[in-house]
Amino acid sequence: MQHPKPTERGAVASPPGQRDFIGSTDVDTERYANAIVETMRGPLLVLDADLRIQIANRSFYQTFKVSPAQTIGRLIYELGYGQWYIPALRRLLDELLPNDGHFDNYPVEHVFPEIGPRTLLLNARRLHDRDNKTQLILLIMADITERVAAEHKLEASEVRYRRLFEAAHDGILILNTSTRRITDVNPFMMELLNYPREHFIGKELWEIGIFRDKDANQSAMQELLEKGFIRFDDLPLQDRDGHHHPVEIVANIYQQGHESVIQCNIRDIAARVRFEHETAAMLANEQTLRVEAEAANRSKDLFLALISHELRTPLSAILGWAQLLRGEKLDPAKSLEAADAIERSGRQQAALINDLLDASRIVAGKMEVHTRPLDMASVVSAAVQAAHPDAKTKQIRLEQSIESPLPPILGDPTRLQQVASNLLSNAIKFTPAGGRIDVSLRSAGSWMELVVRDSGAGMSADFLPRVFDRFEQEQNFSTSHQGGLGLGLPIVRSLVELHGGNVTAQSAGKGQGATFTVRLPVAAILPPLADQPPQRATSDDQQGAESHDLTGLRIHLVDDDAMGRGMIGTLLRNNGATVTESGTVADALKTIGVTPPDVLISYIGTPGEDGGYSLIRQVRHLDAARGHQTPAVALTAYASPQDRRLALEAGFNTHVPKPIEPAEFIEVIAHLAGREFASSDSADATTPGIDGSPP
Repeated sequence: MQHPKPTERGAVASPPGQRDFIGSTDVDTERYANAIVETMRGPLLVLDADLRIQIANRSFYQTFKVSPAQTIGRLIYELGYGQWYIPALRRLLDELLPNDGHFDNYPVEHVFPEIGPRTLLLNARRLHDRDNKTQLILLIMADITERVAAEHKLEASEVRYRRLFEAAHDGILILNTSTRRITDVNPFMMELLNYPREHFIGKELWEIGIFRDKDANQSAMQELLEKGFIRFDDLPLQDRDGHHHPVEIVANIYQQGHESVIQCNIRDIAARVRFEHETAAMLANEQTLRVEAEAANRSKDLFLALISHELRTPLSAILGWAQLLRGEKLDPAKSLEAADAIERSGRQQAALINDLLDASRIVAGKMEVHTRPLDMASVVSAAVQAAHPDAKTKQIRLEQSIESPLPPILGDPTRLQQVASNLLSNAIKFTPAGGRIDVSLRSAGSWMELVVRDSGAGMSADFLPRVFDRFEQEQNFSTSHQGGLGLGLPIVRSLVELHGGNVTAQSAGKGQGATFTVRLPVAAILPPLADQPPQRATSDDQQGAESHDLTGLRIHLVDDDAMGRGMIGTLLRNNGATVTESGTVADALKTIGVTPPDVLISYIGTPGEDGGYSLIRQVRHLDAARGHQTPAVALTAYASPQDRRLALEAGFNTHVPKPIEPAEFIEVIAHLAGREFASSDSADATTPGIDGSPP
């Protein structure tokens, strides 16, 4: 691209081929005219009568990306492959010369191949030389593309603003800065307060309820003028119906054209206020839950300490006496004492397991009672009888008072005896030597009341509300722990409530003893009970019971626990049975396949596919081929009703949880083998487990 070059006198020379301006013959005038043309900021063309380009300035070349060689002497419509062939422009230029006219600010929108879409304002004048012989057209162009785009953008912005103003989910008020009066209001604000537009226009903010009075309004406006904005986080705004809306108000001053206006944004924060209140409530609840969780964590730590103590104490006695027995240095009396201590310690651990299982069932909502009409007097008497040895050991006087006659109740005898036994055990635990425990059973209208009163340690008023909570014990564990896990009384409450009754505790204070009262509903519609069968003998009574003779009975015992298997095998052999033992399912099947036993005893957890369940299924398959069913007992360390059901469904005849009660276990074996004894003429096919679960 060529550009004019300065001459030696400082003027601007025309590009090659470009004629001098207006055919001037005066050099100074020519240079002056050409300098004016070149210094024009917008594109400029000089056309002759045929519309051929005679002169073009530098801005034209730069704007439309053409050179002088491509421009001078050409028809304007030929430039750039016809890019200037604009019908409207041609019509104007054709009319310009004959009419000696002109046109101003004629807008043209056109897409130019080299530079893209442009919007131009065209101004044209007809010119002639000094002799009025040559007619010329001066065409000046102003590129207003950016200005038009800016105007369009502004228009679009105003449209968007108006749309936002109309559709905003906040109330918007526009105020005149000088008068402080409302000039515009959006629909949301009208809907929020349920007023038409006329209610707002021309009013100050205090007149529509945003400020309490004119002075407050004046103060707020003054602060707005000084700071440029104001904010109020929570103001109550009343609508047409008298309802109050908590709102947040932000006001700013901004320029709108040549004047400033005030814009107030009013946000309804009712949902946010509700959320904040809910969040505060949730926080308070979370803090409560945290306190409860911390308490639960402390209870867990206490529980671990308690269970460690309760397991280690009897375990210490068991291990210690067992080592002394192994040393063979004990006389017969001491040996009997050792055996008794080992048995009592084992029963203490069994009772601990029972309490844990019961507590687990209660928490899971799976504790069940099996009710029938019963005489509560016999239940309480059996519990008192069983508690006498422990009371005697501590030199505690245990007295019983039972009203007669008493109406029957509907209850689970095993569970109600557990209730009475737990209350007595608790009383004995916290009553010092030489104390007294009174047990009474009486009718009280439609209720039967069991009262256990002791002269023991008593309870403080602060502890009484928590006495039936799990793991709660008032004494300091490390210095005055009385034994137990703190589960006995919670179990009592749950069992009593399952019977439709209630239990309460009273105490005059520390050292003043305690009274526990159980109230059970009387089954008034039931007739008086006939003589009840005797209660099952306690473990102490069973020690003198007759042993059952299993002579000639072939028993196959399957258990991977060699010590447990050895103990059960010895028990069976001592009662006359011939015992074959296996430690795995595979070994058991090899033997049973050759020599079927009279009774099969299998531990459910024996190694092998599905353990004892797999064994009994295969044994039942063999039985089907032989045409004879082998009586089978399932042994398990799990003692829930579900475990018993699974064992029976798998094919076992009965289910016995570990640890076994020797006399009861022998009775079960005898019954399955068809052995009848006078001492067990009403034996069931099953026996209750150590956890007291019903058969």
